[in-house]
Amino acid sequence: MNHDAAVIVSGWRLTLLILGLELGSLALNVALGIAAGQTEYLSAGLFAGTALLCWPVYQGKLWARIEVCILWSTGAIELALGGSPVWGVTSFLLGLTLFWAPQVNAYMDYAAQQ
Repeated sequence: MNHDAAVIVSGWRLTLLILGLELGSLALNVALGIAAGQTEYLSAGLFAGTALLCWPVYQGKLWARIEVCILWSTGAIELALGGSPVWGVTSFLLGLTLFWAPQVNAYMDYAAQQ
């Protein structure tokens, strides 16, 4: 499937933004937990899992996008139950954007062919 180069570049930028925002929010969640004196094993695990899956997602691997969406949904539930429902909803929506944004799908098709 051929996509316009501008759409692919836009999808690349959006993919990097999504991954960066999610990694940043997960790192912030871990740091805030540690600063509060709590052991954040689940948050640290979500951060580590997401960090490990960023490269395969960047390469357009469908299995990695599915895994990241599952991880982020888990993080969304943790954040919502932990008193941060806005962050939880944001995490969930970022995961969905990896599947539903046409620009991201154009980039993922392109990246998977490389």
